[in-house]
Amino acid sequence: MAKLTKQFCEKKIEEYLKNLEERKGLVCAILDDYDIKKDIKSIEKAIEIAAKSLCKCDKKHYHQARIPRRILIKFGKELLKIKSEISKAKKFHELFKLVEKEGKKIHGIGKLAIYDVALRIGGYLGIEPKKIYSHAGTEIGLKKVIRDLEEKIRAKELLKQIKRDGYINKNELPEVFRSSELTPSQLEDILCGIGKELGAVRVFSCKKC
Repeated sequence: MAKLTKQFCEKKIEEYLKNLEERKGLVCAILDDYDIKKDIKSIEKAIEIAAKSLCKCDKKHYHQARIPRRILIKFGKELLKIKSEISKAKKFHELFKLVEKEGKKIHGIGKLAIYDVALRIGGYLGIEPKKIYSHAGTEIGLKKVIRDLEEKIRAKELLKQIKRDGYINKNELPEVFRSSELTPSQLEDILCGIGKELGAVRVFSCKKC
């Protein structure tokens, strides 16, 4: 795999920002397909939609396409048991840890599903990530940009930290990313794209919606 350059990353950020402008600033969470204030009127409904990973057309988001529906429904039921705690979350990391705790109990629910579900519920609660969480394609993307754009010793320290904590702060990313106007959740999205195919960023949910 070719080494990433600052210019390559700048181009991908530019393309991503253009996509965001076309999508009116939306990021790839299922709640993008809903008017939160109009369509989702309760924490119970927000949890149900988030866990099932469904768009309005009743099709699963591609991130969770391989997870059996019964597993996602079970995840939702477990989260509903702690809906009071979830509704009181004031910070995304607090919400994430609640979702993670329940998700780890269910075979078939991995890091990506946990993050996505927390992100969707966070959309309803009005809280968003302040860190970039490591999972699936994002983890691959993070490792790639850090190894290619940071000095060897610094890269080793950061990778060790990510493995330990499961996330990284925006101000710890290579300069081209930390100086961008992208939010942590948007950086997670673009790093996931880089991790998958060196820059093919996907910000869309279901094309039928």
